[in-house]
Amino acid sequence: MLLNISKLSIAGLALMSASALASTSYADFSTVTAPSSGNFNSFSVLSNGVTVSVSGWSDTANFSNSEGGNPLTGDDKITEAVDFDQHPLGGWAMTNLDEQNTNTCGYHHSADNLGSDCGYQDFDMFLIEFSEAVNLSSATYAWRLGTTSNNQVTVAALNDTNLEGENWLDVANDQTIASGYSQLENISSTSGYYVNQSTRYLSNFDDNSNSNTTDVYSNFWLVGALNSVFGGNEADEGNDGLKISGVSFSTNTSTPPPATSVPEPTSIMMFGLALVGFAASRRKTK
Repeated sequence: MLLNISKLSIAGLALMSASALASTSYADFSTVTAPSSGNFNSFSVLSNGVTVSVSGWSDTANFSNSEGGNPLTGDDKITEAVDFDQHPLGGWAMTNLDEQNTNTCGYHHSADNLGSDCGYQDFDMFLIEFSEAVNLSSATYAWRLGTTSNNQVTVAALNDTNLEGENWLDVANDQTIASGYSQLENISSTSGYYVNQSTRYLSNFDDNSNSNTTDVYSNFWLVGALNSVFGGNEADEGNDGLKISGVSFSTNTSTPPPATSVPEPTSIMMFGLALVGFAASRRKTK
């Protein structure tokens, strides 16, 4: 009898442990198609029951010089990207406000941190919003600028999406739960702009020693070219560009018990074993 109860207890523990395991999904952005005309700067996809919404954001380091300033954003303030550009393999880049206005500096065919040779430097970042809190574990790209060893990606978990009119340092200080950066990896032997669909570049976030986002869950994540206010070396900025094609994320399937009224599973099991022991001792004394 006691042996059977012991077996049942072990089985119950195994089930409780299994319920806490995370479920990993991939949101494929390459399946999205931009309209044939007009600006297109946000989209949503559904992955394993989770809605994933993507928008582009950048600061405007040259905006006041090129356009005489703007009451809403001002100089070097974050505003939404004007347009998304799609790589033939499905990855997404962005055209920010400075690039639209000057057409001579930066590189509007990627999400990048270029432009220092023009006297200013913008930082392009994708804001990825999830319908439930997730851990963002990796991202894939259809294209990246330069050699892999010179390309770094910023990742940050946020507690809010208040980006308009802010600057990246304020976001890093006031809205960031955890952040870091990762080196891009080539997961295919093929390289080049127009290449086979299997070509992908990858950045891992959750197990990278330069990232503090392991086991961090949030509804809001930033991914973009290296931005050292979120971590990394400022001297490494200025040569990073990418076109994002998807992200891998995990949801925590465990449901924590209420803070009151319901005992913890361990307490219930210990109490049950105590009752079994008490009953056994009574039978022995009879």
